[in-house]
Amino acid sequence: MSEIDDEDVLLFLQKLTRRVSQTSQQAILNGYINQHIKMLRRVYRFAGDREGGKLRLPLPAIDWEDAFLPEGIRKRVLSSEEEVLMLSDGSNLATVARFGLLCGLRKSNLVGLKWSEVDFVKGEITVSQKASKKKKSPDANTHTLQMTIEMREILTAQLPHKEAGEGQVWTVVVDRTGCTPKSQRRIVKGQRYPLHVQKFDRWFVRRARENKLNIVVHDLRRTMGSRVLTTTGSLSFSQHVLGHASPFTTAKYYAQPNDTNLLAAMEAANRSGWNKP
Repeated sequence: MSEIDDEDVLLFLQKLTRRVSQTSQQAILNGYINQHIKMLRRVYRFAGDREGGKLRLPLPAIDWEDAFLPEGIRKRVLSSEEEVLMLSDGSNLATVARFGLLCGLRKSNLVGLKWSEVDFVKGEITVSQKASKKKKSPDANTHTLQMTIEMREILTAQLPHKEAGEGQVWTVVVDRTGCTPKSQRRIVKGQRYPLHVQKFDRWFVRRARENKLNIVVHDLRRTMGSRVLTTTGSLSFSQHVLGHASPFTTAKYYAQPNDTNLLAAMEAANRSGWNKP
């Protein structure tokens, strides 16, 4: 590791980019590449900065900032047609994706939703989320959102599988006998088990490739935020639905113009601006 320098990091970046481009039909996201660079930097710094141990190495300085690719701001949202394509297989995983479009939860909160976080009486869902430096209240790390009629119907339909979910809302019937990757828990074909993020990710990527769509799971959340903003015209509504601590986050990442919103705005302007003969 002590022989790693700027040139080696650049070579790693080139190989990673080439490998991803060969194995994926989706456009390469610079953010995905940067995540690997961040992991390499973390390991490198750990080996060089650890004190009082044999792992401390005389590592040369690396200009990490030059290794990162420009990410820009992703504006991708799903159109109504793309939503139909993604959810048309009728599986329970499509139901999870539909629920994600309805509520705008982050992937970890969406897939890992627990029954203890669902309150049918109040019509609310309360989840734990990333800590915010700006929120100082005791409830700073929780986010509460209201259940729409369709959200309630979807959740109610999952109640018969509550026992199989072991506390989780979403379950799936496995199609083969084996063991789970991390816990090595044995699973039996035809039985129902709690849904894991990895399985949902694989389904989502496969559906996106089948329909030739350049979308990721987080685009469901972005689509919800964009639709609330487009429908209400209120940045504050979108902020509270998404659970952002600051409206600037909502404005920066979720209120960006996109082709779908611009077309809808143009159509609305045309309808209101003149009368057809």
